[in-house]
Amino acid sequence: MTDPLPQSELKRLRVRESAQRRETRERGLPHEPINVSALWELQNGVCGCEKRCGDLNPNAVHGEPDHIVIGHIHPRSLQGGHVIRNVFLQRADCNAYSAQTWESTSRRMRTKFTLDKAKSAKRKAAKRTSSKPNNGKRNGLSKRKGIKYDWKKGRYVKA
Repeated sequence: MTDPLPQSELKRLRVRESAQRRETRERGLPHEPINVSALWELQNGVCGCEKRCGDLNPNAVHGEPDHIVIGHIHPRSLQGGHVIRNVFLQRADCNAYSAQTWESTSRRMRTKFTLDKAKSAKRKAAKRTSSKPNNGKRNGLSKRKGIKYDWKKGRYVKA
């Protein structure tokens, strides 16, 4: 069993949780109240980052790199909600590292999406400006021997 969080740290984290919940609600994302002391007990006082850096320091002063913050697995900036399955406690520097990782990933995805979109638009424009009827492809009926299109009748006829 881990030592409980000091009251000053617990109060600071509760205020931050409330502020994050409000900001998430204003963005129109899923949100629910999170019990910070229960989250501390659930994690056994260990940082929830992917680096597995070790125990959280409950006595760290706000502003130090190892003070405790509320992190999100899927960031709120990328439509992640403030719900219990998406929230964990971690050190501030681990949270900054996670944010950089997500930012570079989302930047790559946005760039890829933009390039794919541009290529798709270019292909569509090329199809629209094609001077050949039917995009230069021959109709299946006109490939057959003995069948041709009669313009006067407006249909295919045997030749």
